[in-house]
Amino acid sequence: MDDTSAAAFVAQLAMISGRQRPELFEGSVAKEKNPIELCALGGMVLRYLTTASVLQCPHGGRVIYNEVSPTWEIEGKPVLTDRALINASIVGCPLAAPGTKPCTQVIQIILGLASETEIDALTPLLDTVQFVTDGVPGGKSVLLPEAAGITESR
Repeated sequence: MDDTSAAAFVAQLAMISGRQRPELFEGSVAKEKNPIELCALGGMVLRYLTTASVLQCPHGGRVIYNEVSPTWEIEGKPVLTDRALINASIVGCPLAAPGTKPCTQVIQIILGLASETEIDALTPLLDTVQFVTDGVPGGKSVLLPEAAGITESR
């Protein structure tokens, strides 16, 4: 299944499961203690990321988020959106061998956008987020579970 088909499938499940529930919000702050669950797939619960989430490039460099609007918060932390990640700086990428280039910037988000949800015309990020950097060689981006800004799946 390609990324487009997978995203469409997840969106359909979210609609069918009735997880788009505006009554969960008071103003722009989530009423529930836990992050809002989008849908469950085989026991896996997809969740929104917050500024407490720690993302890394494939080589261990840390992503420094762009300015984040506190429009929507979960457990007192602003939810990360596509604007917070796209073109975000990366610091500490250790690539330094000949023929390599350290990661310095996120250039594209390829997976993990909650496309059926918007926050001030921005798309929230899910814990399934994957992105491409300007580093060579590339690889899979990393969400550190110990500081993910999400709660454990139920």
